[in-house]
Parts: sequence; structure tokens; C-alpha cells
Amino acid sequence: MKRMRVLYGILILLCAPCVCGAATLLVPSQYATIQDGINAAVNGDTVLVADGTYSGTGNWDIDFLGKAITVRSENGAKVCIIDCYQIGAPHRGFVFANGEGRSSILEGFTVKNGFVTNNGGAIYCLGSSPKITRCVFTLCQTLHGTWGGAVYCEESSPEISYCLFRNNMAGDNAGAGIHCYNESSPHIFECELYLGEGSGIYCHGYCDPLIENCTIGGLNYEHFWSFDTGGGISLVWECNPVITGCKIVGNRADNGGGGIYCGEYCNALIVNCMVQENHAPAGGGICLNNCDPTITNNTVIENSADYGGGYYGVYASPAITNCIFWNNQAPVSPELYNSVGNPTVTYCDVKGGYAGTGNIDADPLLMQTNITDLHLTYPSPCRNAGTNGAPGLPSTDFEGDPRVSKYVRQPADLIADMGADEFHYRLYFTGTPTPGSPVDVRIVGWPGEAVTLAIGTGVLDPPIGTLHGNFYLDLPVSILYMGSIPASGIAVVSGTIPSTWNPGEVYPLQALVGSWGGIFTHLTNLLLIQIV
Repeated sequence: MKRMRVLYGILILLCAPCVCGAATLLVPSQYATIQDGINAAVNGDTVLVADGTYSGTGNWDIDFLGKAITVRSENGAKVCIIDCYQIGAPHRGFVFANGEGRSSILEGFTVKNGFVTNNGGAIYCLGSSPKITRCVFTLCQTLHGTWGGAVYCEESSPEISYCLFRNNMAGDNAGAGIHCYNESSPHIFECELYLGEGSGIYCHGYCDPLIENCTIGGLNYEHFWSFDTGGGISLVWECNPVITGCKIVGNRADNGGGGIYCGEYCNALIVNCMVQENHAPAGGGICLNNCDPTITNNTVIENSADYGGGYYGVYASPAITNCIFWNNQAPVSPELYNSVGNPTVTYCDVKGGYAGTGNIDADPLLMQTNITDLHLTYPSPCRNAGTNGAPGLPSTDFEGDPRVSKYVRQPADLIADMGADEFHYRLYFTGTPTPGSPVDVRIVGWPGEAVTLAIGTGVLDPPIGTLHGNFYLDLPVSILYMGSIPASGIAVVSGTIPSTWNPGEVYPLQALVGSWGGIFTHLTNLLLIQIV
């Protein structure tokens, strides 16, 4: 028996894939082009690409060939660029069409000037699910009648993370940034998508992506403009995504859903999102057509439309819970407009009021230190005014704070707040961080708590985890006692940026909350002040 076990172990070792001899292949010092490096690579290898701008045969239309390899830039996307421009000839950056999985990794490239006559101006995925991270896609486009200005996925579920999409165009208006088609369910997280012609993200036909912590659109001409539906996100025909923790701002659609459009049988879960200053004829913020999504803990403000500035529904019966609809604009039903259907709206703050259990009509008193800062303040009537029984209630808010606060001052603190933000300690500043200029450092929190401000010499990566939150500051630190948080819920320290702080330098700050000279009970967020 012992001999059999030994033989069995040897067979396992012989049959298992070995990456212990994984090699690093250098472009261009060892291999003239990126494709040459991929051609020579075997599973487990890394193709490492030096700084520079790459174009021409072998440096565009780059095919991973089904290999489980990493293709990575040496120093990041800012300095390693795939330029697909060629007069009269269409090219894209990369192709994944041979069953690639998560072990096929693309990291740290800018792909620009992609132009193709079919789908996917920068990246084309067919039956593949690679990992695409820390890339930039800009000035990529497809011809009229085609999809996916930057990234196209068909029967593919890639992981797309920490990527920047800017100024891309989908020829058929479908997915200037990302287009998902036919049972594609990518995981898209921590991405920023700005300025494009067509929806920022478009999902069509049985797609169930997870879209989390993304910024889609922006103010000051950073928006997406769809000539049809869904300026920010458009969902068509039985797509059931989870959209969570996203900021969907400033987008436009010529039909329905400036921010989000849910079409035929698309029963999405939309949670912890901030939908602001979007515009469409129907449903400036959110438009539903023949679907019944779940909409929980979202902040929908300052959107505009002809009908339903915040929300428009036709043949739709969604569950809308723990949401804020405020200062949306429309000649007809500025906050919520229901054409046909029976939406259930409960525990929401709706300007002008709306019938339903737990609904209120009161200024939410958002922080708005800048136009897109939608944190709750301590006096907000939305604090502790939601319900813990909301369908799809997330365990955290849009930035990872506990959805039901663990910092209990009274029994009401055990109840979820309305909106994307759960009231929590928050450190921020106002003013211009220029040497010699006045600034205010502020912390929002529970009245009566003592606050100590710490200024570090650097940022710990990773931070030190404690029972009271993460500690981010590298030692040594400078300490400043801010006093106790007053009844308003905001403690303020006014000062001047030291003349010795030079432009370009970054100073990390964190507040420690608790008794001065005693035990700190909480560590706030990390605040980075970059001197200009």
C-alpha cells in the first residue's frame, strides 16, 4: 500500500503543469515585437514590455493565442503605449479568441487610436475570460453598425479592473467603453469611464455582469452621450447585472435613461450608487421599460428629463427602498414618474413626497463640499431612517463603511440609513492646497467625540489593520488635537498650508477618534492633500 501511494504521488507530480521554470521574455531587447514575445512564450511565462510607443505588425492586433501568460508593461500605462493608427487600415490592440482564462493577464498598457470595421476598437474577446488590469483605452472606435468602442465581449467574462476609458466611440451607439453581448458576464471593478459617444457600458442578451465601484461619466464635458438609451449604463434583453457602488454622473441619452436604462426583462440589482446630473427625455436618472429590478440604497439627485427627472418606469414594478430622490427636474413628476406598473417605494426620501411605508419628504442635508460629495451629515433626516429589511441590502455602503454602523450611540444607530452613504466618520478639507493658502480640515462624526489629527510622513501599503479601522500613516507622525465634535456633527480646524510644503508633494492625514489621552475608538479614512 505504501509503495502504491508513492507511485501515485509520482504520477501526480509528472502530470501536473509546472510553472517553476517560468521565464520572463523581454520586448524589444530579446524579442522585436510583443507578438514575437507571445509566440515564444509558454504557459506561466511573462512577456515584459519596456517603455515606449509600439505600432506596426506584431505590435497591434496582438493575439494571446490561448496562452496562460502575463503580458505586462515594465513601468505602467503612462509610458507604454500601443498606437493602432495607420492610414487606411483598421487595427486594434489585443485579441482574446482562443479560450483564454484568468491566467491570461494583460497589465499596464495604453491602447489608443484603435479603429476597426467590426467590434472592439481596442480589445476583442470571443469565448474568452482574461484578466485586464491597469490599462488605459483612449481614442478607440468602431464603424457604424458595430459595437464596443474600446472593449467588446461576446460569450466572454473577463475581469476588467483599475482601467481608464476616455474618449472612445461605438459606431452603433452600443458601448463606447465596454460592450457585453450574448451571455457575457464580466467583472468590471474600480474602473473610470469618461467622455464617449454611445453608452459607457452596454449589455445585450443574457448578460449578468458585476459592475462595482466604477465612475461612469462626469461633469465639465466628461459625460457619455447615447443617441438611444442609457447614457451611463444600458441593459437590453434579459440582462441581470449587479451594479454596486458606482458614480454615474452627467451622462446624456436621446431616448430613456440618462444615467441607467433597464430594458426588456432586465431585472438588475442596483445598490449603493450615486446617480447625479444625468439627462434624458424620460428618466434622467433611471429609466425602466418592461422590467422589475431591485433598487436599494441609491442617491439619485439633480437629474433632469421631460418625464421623471429621477425615475421613469413603464410596464415596470421595481422594489425601490432606502433611496434618496432629491432636486431632480422635470415638467411632469420631477422625482418619480410611473407610466404603467406598480413600483413599491418604501423608506425613501422623496422631494415633494411619495406614498409608501417609511417615506419622508425632507432635505437630506448632504455634505456637498463639492458638487459630487453626497455624504450624509450628522443632522441628516436620512440617518437611521431606512430599513434593514430592504431587498438586496448590502453589508457596506458605497465606500466600504458598515451599512449598519457598529459605532452605536443609541439604538437608532442599528438601523440602515437612506442613500448610498452610511453616516460614518469622515475626514476632508476645503480650500486650495497652495503654500501660504488658508484651508479648513474637517471631520464629520458623532457629537461629543474627541478628535486627534495625525499627519504622516508617508502611506503604509498595506495599512495596519486594527479593531477600530485601518491605520494608514507611516511613522513618524505629527499630532494635532482638534477638540470634540460639536452638536453640528462637524469639527473644524482652520490653518494655513506651510510655505515649506512644495508643489507636487503629498501629505497624508488621518483622524483618531476617542478620548484624548485615553483609548481611541475609531480611525477615519485616509486623506491625501497634494500641494499645487
